[in-house]
Amino acid sequence: ASDVYKRQFALRVGYDGNAYHGYQKQKYCPGLTVEDDLTTALGRNTIGAGRTDRGVSGVSQVICCAVQDTKITADEFVSKFKESVPYQEGRLAVYDCQKVPKKFHSRASATWRRYLYMFPLNRVDDAAQEIGVKGVYARSQDTAPGNTKKYDVDVEYLNQVFAR
Repeated sequence: ASDVYKRQFALRVGYDGNAYHGYQKQKYCPGLTVEDDLTTALGRNTIGAGRTDRGVSGVSQVICCAVQDTKITADEFVSKFKESVPYQEGRLAVYDCQKVPKKFHSRASATWRRYLYMFPLNRVDDAAQEIGVKGVYARSQDTAPGNTKKYDVDVEYLNQVFAR
């Protein structure tokens, strides 16, 4: 089999940073990284548009990877991703996949980036939620199989805060 890659895909993925020791594999860090899970999910190395530190989540990270199979479609590639353990356990999400030119590079081809830093200063625990104390976090409404998140960001509350 030839080592020449014939097809390139760009995927838009997300991940919960609390599950990881950062994005990039580190020689002296034995903890799980996003890069490790992406390699597991896709069976190949990937290139991310950027990296995050330990505990930092990625909401819409663009990654790219090359494949030898000239017949695989973007939908089939996503299906493979969704069968992986990192996806099934809720650590990784995939939102979109597109076939891109072989010269595409998720970091070098980027024309812009957007970062959103959220610092939940008023996170509340279960007891506070039960008595109606409001905070940045609210109980997750996502009931999809595999969702391990107990809380999600309360977007309505944040919109009210930022509108002031």
